[in-house]
Amino acid sequence: MVAVIRDGYGVVQVIPTGDLILVLNGMIVPGLMCSSSGNRIQISGSDGREYVVLTRQLRGMIRDWPKKKAAVFWVMGERGKPGR
Repeated sequence: MVAVIRDGYGVVQVIPTGDLILVLNGMIVPGLMCSSSGNRIQISGSDGREYVVLTRQLRGMIRDWPKKKAAVFWVMGERGKPGR
């Protein structure tokens, strides 16, 4: 399982690792969407916000677990730009 954690807020979504691997391989999974370039994955959080992670960081996190336990996620703002 991969926990999407927002600083100062806590866990906003828990995603099975298998679902993330499916998305990384081009499959459709509800609540997860890969960008057209394949560089980012958009995650629908249980708090109603959208979070984005770079696929390169996510692959590294999955591959190097437990040595690497985190990837940098950010909240989507208006028009697909990082928000606060």
